Amino acid sequence: RYAFAWLSGHAGPRERLLIVGTNPAAVRLAEELLARQADLGVAICGFVDPDPAQVGALMAGLGVIGTVK
Repeated sequence: RYAFAWLSGHAGPRERLLIVGTNPAAVRLAEELLARQADLGVAICGFVDPDPAQVGALMAGLGVIGTVK
């Protein structure tokens, strides 16, 4: 069981997530997902935001990688 749990968290398929927005709720969501990403089987790619001035900023250790467009 331990080996299966470890393999599922490390070698299993991961759903890639992109978080839309950089408001405080989105940042809190990212922090929660980062803390549990192995359990949830997700990998967070970063943020996108409507404001082009946010591109390149760091939020919760992740980058704002583009705009919503």
